[in-house]
Amino acid sequence: MRRILFFILVLLVSVQASAAESTPKIYEPGIILHFVPRSEENYQLSTEEPLGSMVEIKSQFNAANFEQSKQLIKYGNMAHGLHWEGFFKALKSGKYVFSAIGASENKNNSYNGKKCRFDAWISGEHLFTLEGVKLKDLHNTFGRKTLELSAGIHQFEAWLACEGYEKKRDENYVELEVKRPGEFIVNPLKPNELLHKK
Repeated sequence: MRRILFFILVLLVSVQASAAESTPKIYEPGIILHFVPRSEENYQLSTEEPLGSMVEIKSQFNAANFEQSKQLIKYGNMAHGLHWEGFFKALKSGKYVFSAIGASENKNNSYNGKKCRFDAWISGEHLFTLEGVKLKDLHNTFGRKTLELSAGIHQFEAWLACEGYEKKRDENYVELEVKRPGEFIVNPLKPNELLHKK
C-alpha cells in the first residue's frame, strides 16, 4: 500500500512539473515592442498611441532595438519611449528576485552620458523605477525586487525612455536578471521566459 501511495505521489509531482514547464499554445517566444511618442520633458510611461510595434526575442531592453524595423527607424529623431508588453513564464512557484543592470556595447559611445528612465512590472506589480540613470555606469545594479510567484504565465511590461537619440550609436541597454527558486545567484533573464500571445 505504501508503495502504491508513493508511486501516486511521484506521478502527481511529475504531472505538475510537466504542466509548469509546458507553454500553452496561445503563447509564442518573444515580447511586443511598441514605439511610443512622448514629450521632451516627460520620461514616464506615455499614454500616447504607439506609432508601430514589432516582436522581439530578446532579454535585453535596448534603446535602439526599434532600428530593426524600417517602419519605426524614420521616427528615431522624435522624443519617444520603448514600451515592451508580454508575459513572463515562471517554471516553479516560489520567490523570484529581479534586478536591473545598465550596460553598453561600446564604452566609448558618446551617448553613454545621456540620462534614461527604465521601469518594469510583473502582474501589475511595479519592480523598480530607474530615473536619471546614466548607462555609462556599467554593470551597476540599479534596482532589485523580490516577488512571490506561482508557476505559470504572468503579465510583463517594461519601459525605456532616453534623452536624445543617435542612429547606429545608441547601444545602451538594460538587462533584467533574476534569481529563480532554488538558485543562489541572479542570472540573465532567458529569452524563452518572455512570451507574447499569437
